[in-house]
Amino acid sequence: MKVLIDIRLLANNGFSGVEEYTRHLTHHLIQNKNITWNLFYNTHKTPPPIPKEWEENAQIINFKIPNKILDLSGKLLGYPYIDTLTKSDIIISPHLNFISYNHKRIMVIHDLSFLHYPNFFSIQDKIWHHFQAVSSQVRKANHIVVDSEFTKSDVIDFFNVKEDKISIIYPGLSSEFLNRNDDLNFITKYNLNNPYILYLGSFEPRKNVPALIKAFNLLKKYHQNVDLVMCGGKKWLDYEINKSILTSPYKNDIKIITNIISHHRRLLYNKAMVFVYPSFFEGF
Repeated sequence: MKVLIDIRLLANNGFSGVEEYTRHLTHHLIQNKNITWNLFYNTHKTPPPIPKEWEENAQIINFKIPNKILDLSGKLLGYPYIDTLTKSDIIISPHLNFISYNHKRIMVIHDLSFLHYPNFFSIQDKIWHHFQAVSSQVRKANHIVVDSEFTKSDVIDFFNVKEDKISIIYPGLSSEFLNRNDDLNFITKYNLNNPYILYLGSFEPRKNVPALIKAFNLLKKYHQNVDLVMCGGKKWLDYEINKSILTSPYKNDIKIITNIISHHRRLLYNKAMVFVYPSFFEGF
């Protein structure tokens, strides 16, 4: 049996929740040697290198076609879709994406924030979600995986899906967080000499970061020797976050980290006084 996992999202080399989910899901699934694994890693750019172990356990497929062209062609013309290009028996989609309905498919839904709070999304994102035809994808998927009871109930409520079509697989904890060894250069590299509050996530309206900065401004009146460390990737409307930082009387104590070495995330968590996550909506 041939199983294809769509890992195109990993070509961005980011560490968002969905990217980390895809990365770890792929790593563990392809350990099963009884299945022939195909990893669809298509991008017209030079992608980040694939882990050597993945190359040993799976076939990496990259047609070097821009994904926007590939997706639009499949959506508007009905060809090609990645399943027809790769001749796989089952498709695993760790995130929403264009796939034909001619093959068995396991679809992962992390949340339905785009339906609850469309105002948190850019026009480009809204167009993308519209073309995804999520309702049709959900109906025609053979099985759906979600991160939580909440998202399961959300999918049932929005799309009238039978409960036995949905499985809950809770996000796990990477073994890297169990490693207690410290990197002596870590504190110096990120200038983390003071106790700090940590936020780790994307910089977008849904994450409610300006409110975090306002709360930090209040806290600093009583606790001067505390910094705010925010680590994540920039998305749309991040100018509101920039404005909140620049107008803060404590802007010199707010540190932004946009590019972080993977194992340093563990150290960021371990050294933080507290982790804060003021998001308006999440699927877990």
